[in-house]
Amino acid sequence: MKEAMKKIICPQCDSERASYLENLKEENQRLTDEILWYSIMLGREAF
Repeated sequence: MKEAMKKIICPQCDSERASYLENLKEENQRLTDEILWYSIMLGREAF
């Protein structure tokens, strides 16, 4: 039942969710780039 309810999404909600996920991905990439930049500047390995 829960799985079926997850698939029932109005077009507007689905659009908002996609936009939200895209923003999270962009923020994640920005933070990853920032970590790598600082690690290079400090001469340390980031991951």
